[in-house]
Amino acid sequence: MGTHNQAVPGAAKGSEGEKNGQEQTLQPLLLTISQAASYLGLSRAKLYALIAQGDGPPVVRFGRSVRISIASLNTWVRHREEQQNAEKGQKYRGFEEGPGDLSRITS
Repeated sequence: MGTHNQAVPGAAKGSEGEKNGQEQTLQPLLLTISQAASYLGLSRAKLYALIAQGDGPPVVRFGRSVRISIASLNTWVRHREEQQNAEKGQKYRGFEEGPGDLSRITS
């Protein structure tokens, strides 16, 4: 569906960016499932499965088209990291006791 980076409409000729030989670009607000999967380093099938299970990032639907915002992807990943780290902390809570516990084992 077109390019991902587009020139900013109405950018004044001779603007600072053009003077430096750089064209201002807009980043996409929404990604296709393929683009989002690539962004996350997942397969399309895995991302579709996560969405179908209710474990995926929130999606925006336009008729049959499904899109995911970059902001939602970043928030979703951050939330998953926090959730998984909290679960690990509870699983391994006993290992945070300190070296006093190890002295009993090594003596």
